[in-house]
Amino acid sequence: MKNENRKIDYEMGKFIWSIVNKSNYSQEKWAEILNISTRMMSYYCSGERRPSQRKLLQFIKVVGGINAEDIPF
Repeated sequence: MKNENRKIDYEMGKFIWSIVNKSNYSQEKWAEILNISTRMMSYYCSGERRPSQRKLLQFIKVVGGINAEDIPF
């Protein structure tokens, strides 16, 4: 049963999707790097779920070159 009260964070989803899209890695590879399921990575990319701060920092560390002001907190 889907939680209808959950808000989608389109800005965070767009941010993550753009990085995945620009990288040399697939969503599956990102899921492996972050030690999460491919479904969870898909949720991150759509904005249906927000990564924890730890996962977001891990993601940014792998990508590199991201300014703090570009991250949609």
